[in-house]
Amino acid sequence: MLFTATSQNVLDFLIRADWQDAQAAADGIVVTTAQVERAFEVGKRRNYQNPALFRRYLRRTGQTVADVKFRVRANLIRGALLTNEHLTSAALDAELTSRFKPQTACARFYVMSDCAGG
Repeated sequence: MLFTATSQNVLDFLIRADWQDAQAAADGIVVTTAQVERAFEVGKRRNYQNPALFRRYLRRTGQTVADVKFRVRANLIRGALLTNEHLTSAALDAELTSRFKPQTACARFYVMSDCAGG
């Protein structure tokens, strides 16, 4: 049960990140590796007083540095879309869902929260 719920949350995040990437590309928004690195380092320093605490976080969550940087990049893209589109978070989600959900295949064990049963 926990695996299924976690898997669905992860897939939901990855699919929505893909939608955001596609919208950012259509809007000409580019997030560079340097921007991701800078935001990653700032966040790491802000949230973890020393490297050992960050490593402990990675072990506890099962994430890699690449996983964390992927999330940082997704957050930067989302922020840029919100600024560029002048939308609220809910309005951006609705716009992305209406534009990209029809192109997203849902299948058993590969389900987003809002296309369950689809």
